[in-house]
Amino acid sequence: KIQEEIRKAVRLYQSDFGPAFSGTRRIIRTENRIKTGESPVLEVEAPDTNIQITGWNFNEIKYSLVGYASEADSEKPQIKESVSENKVTLAVTDDSSLEYNSTRLEIFVPVKTSLVIKSAGSIRIIGLKGSTRIGSQTSSVDIRSCEGSLAIEGDSSDISIIGFYGPLSLRLDDCDLILDGNFTSIDAVANDSSIYFTIPENANFRFTAPADWLDGQEGLPEESSIFSKVFGSGSGQYTFNGSDSTLRLITSKELFAVN
Repeated sequence: KIQEEIRKAVRLYQSDFGPAFSGTRRIIRTENRIKTGESPVLEVEAPDTNIQITGWNFNEIKYSLVGYASEADSEKPQIKESVSENKVTLAVTDDSSLEYNSTRLEIFVPVKTSLVIKSAGSIRIIGLKGSTRIGSQTSSVDIRSCEGSLAIEGDSSDISIIGFYGPLSLRLDDCDLILDGNFTSIDAVANDSSIYFTIPENANFRFTAPADWLDGQEGLPEESSIFSKVFGSGSGQYTFNGSDSTLRLITSKELFAVN
């Protein structure tokens, strides 16, 4: 009886999602290596593709594009390369025979690579020391142990930036954001978003944000539309603007209590 229920569920799934999902799934892969200089520019356009980019100590870009399809589909996921001087462009084509949002692009790049990324899938970046710009992101972004400059446009995204050093620019709508790093400056415009910001030890910056974003936290001045506080020498400028967002300040010394 249990086996019959399983067979019914499989038939229902196949009827709902079509022949591309019938039969046995298999992995299909496209990969290549591209020689570069020490600090190339990499542009990635990959709709519905999950991306991981990792810095390494080689002057080349190595990528692997992996997708899942049924046994009936023979085509590999397609990726178009463009190389000019010190710039590399990788563009993943939309392949309807592949399972939705199952395509994964893993890239190893020189540590000093500068990135420009457009993707509706999740993005994870580890160990880079260049500029990074992520546009129109609607999924998750995870930045770990990077430095340089970082700019992100997010819409309904979960964004985590941990262990980052350098200037940060954010344009967010309906996002959840975690910030934990030594930012030299922050320029953030956030609407309908939730922000959790860890103030680093030995902080040196001037912090400004709408006061109503911090409602419910202890130690804040009353009846003020703008909250402003100087940490250390105040050499950096952290500015948050926008509407209908919440901001939670967290420190190891518990300068503010989080409800």
